[in-house]
Amino acid sequence: MRQSVPRVGRSGPPSAPGIPWSISLGACTWAAVYALNGAVFGKLDLTNLVALGANLDVIGVATGPTRTAGSLSEKPQAFSYFRYGSGDHGALNSEFFVSLRVAPRVRVRGGASHYVTNYTVTDTAAVGAPRSRYQKFQTVPFIAVRLQL
Repeated sequence: MRQSVPRVGRSGPPSAPGIPWSISLGACTWAAVYALNGAVFGKLDLTNLVALGANLDVIGVATGPTRTAGSLSEKPQAFSYFRYGSGDHGALNSEFFVSLRVAPRVRVRGGASHYVTNYTVTDTAAVGAPRSRYQKFQTVPFIAVRLQL
């Protein structure tokens, strides 16, 4: 099952003076799960040009199509929240990256994204249509461009 979690994010709370806003967009035409999540973000400047960073989705919402195979149907869990490891619910993403400043407001980031997606699986042929939870983990490399507004 292929999936992608589109993300719209910003760095720094709106009330924090001196912290720049940024936009990160990710999308894929074959996405099966869509999520809008709030995240925490951290960055450590190693030099003026190079930084290490990470972000972690903590709460949000997810949606996607219901898929069926025989008497089984699965749908992404709608409410997403971080509980560490197999306790996570919904669709969450964590990123760990190295960032390189290429212009005063432009950075190129490369690293790894770790996705966890939870599905509610229903057996429609069984008595009472019992439900269970299926969890999928994926870790993929990424390269991104970040523009500070």
